[in-house]
Amino acid sequence: MSVSPSVEPSRRFSQQRVGRRGAMILGAGLVPVAAALMNAPTAQAATNTTPISVTDMGAVGNGTTDDTTAVRAAVAAAVAQSRPLLFPPGTYLVDAPILVKDAPNFVIEMQGRLKRKDTSNAASLLQFYNCDDLVATTLRTDGNATKNGKVQGDGVWYPVDEVKHDIRLDACKNVWIGLIDSVNPAADALYLAGGGAPNSDVKVEHLSARADTATGRSAVSVIAGANLQFGSVRSSNIGSAKGFPMPGGFQVEPNAGDSVTNLFVDNIDVDTAGATGFGLYAPGAKAITNVQVGSIRLHKLAGVNVNACDINLNGATNVRIGSILHSSDAANTNATLSIDGCDNVELSVDIPKMGSRPVNIGSTRMVTNLTLRGRLQGSTSHLLQVFNLNDSLIDVRLRDAGASSMYLVKHASGTSARVTFSGDWRKTTGGLCVSGSGQLTEWVLQDVDMTGWARDTRIKGGATSYLGNIRKSRVTNLTASTTAPLWDFWARGDFVENLAPAELGTTGGKYVVTGWMATATGYHTAAGWVECRTPTGR
Repeated sequence: MSVSPSVEPSRRFSQQRVGRRGAMILGAGLVPVAAALMNAPTAQAATNTTPISVTDMGAVGNGTTDDTTAVRAAVAAAVAQSRPLLFPPGTYLVDAPILVKDAPNFVIEMQGRLKRKDTSNAASLLQFYNCDDLVATTLRTDGNATKNGKVQGDGVWYPVDEVKHDIRLDACKNVWIGLIDSVNPAADALYLAGGGAPNSDVKVEHLSARADTATGRSAVSVIAGANLQFGSVRSSNIGSAKGFPMPGGFQVEPNAGDSVTNLFVDNIDVDTAGATGFGLYAPGAKAITNVQVGSIRLHKLAGVNVNACDINLNGATNVRIGSILHSSDAANTNATLSIDGCDNVELSVDIPKMGSRPVNIGSTRMVTNLTLRGRLQGSTSHLLQVFNLNDSLIDVRLRDAGASSMYLVKHASGTSARVTFSGDWRKTTGGLCVSGSGQLTEWVLQDVDMTGWARDTRIKGGATSYLGNIRKSRVTNLTASTTAPLWDFWARGDFVENLAPAELGTTGGKYVVTGWMATATGYHTAAGWVECRTPTGR
């Protein structure tokens, strides 16, 4: 199963549901529930396809009248009679929760919007529990976050309450949702629960979450589940950066004992002042497996100063992200990207304005089989910092580190082995190209451009440095010279090409020096350079 850039998988999915329930979708437009169910399959002939409207039970939908009793009555009737539930145009003010429970084959459409009352109950606004084969053409909600926050850890009230989700799914299987349109959520726009009630086989075609001010928690939070598919996810101004900072985008964060497997997302588009725009976070165990995302665009709004991480991959296995584009309005003290405790990860990144913290790999746990490509640029600190990393490929363009910082640094903590680095590392700003004191073995610099870096700034470390264990091949401005190297760290077997070959020797024994090879690992002359001669036969 893979992420497709086209809409065809969604169309096929919809057609499958059409075969079971009637024509839920015609072309690109949504069809009212009554019309959609006119041609219900024979297997559901006992189901009354005439929808129950919340207005039939007395709901007014003017945004000021309390419609809680009427909406709950309409839900109860629709469940009891196995009929679709319809919200006509309007704004239906209710207290939480509106609960749909034990309702197989439930169908719902919101042409209007469900709005949370001021200071409502601390529960999800709309919750589906044990609703297998759920079909929701549209779910429209208003979390009314500015009237539903709470006092946070710093003793100050903020417009966020982590339990006041707009939509929550528990123990639901085989779910199809055409559109979720959430405004001003106090917590998550969509929350997929875990514990003893994980969800499976859930498909959300489109999700849009937006807020008037920086409020709420995330557009999507996944605690547990299997076979979860999302088309487009848009999050705008979700995520509080004050009090206890909230993420703001798409979060996968299983609790102890939970797991998430087979998650597929076409594209994620996030503008947030929150702590984390995209996160796969399972630091206690590798509880997240098989994740594919087509593209992520993350823009951090001004005022982000929470020292968190914008894109955080922690405790995940088998992750593929086609592209990540990161940008920022102002100085960003978050780390832009962190990868920790992951295995078999492939991603392409474009981060032109990193801020004050490097990209960190394996800061607490080993990362293996990482393929990282793209651009890292614009940090007042280091660009790429490696702690624990094995069996990986890093092919990145590096530019603009802090004045006394490094492009690539092996941190003193952790170990690293069998990593190949390549890319354009031409100097703009920065103190050293490659440095660090941490333990490493079998690192290879291959097809790296170090143009502009002066001698002894290309690969430089202290007396106990492991940098001599780095092999080099085709490194511009390093592995070609007119003399045997007198600077930088070298590994036994490194070869430096002679840029000025000339025929030497006497008649009958003439030769050309093609280069020099290091016979030992060490700093400049300690590498034990010997000439590599090729006889000319003259």
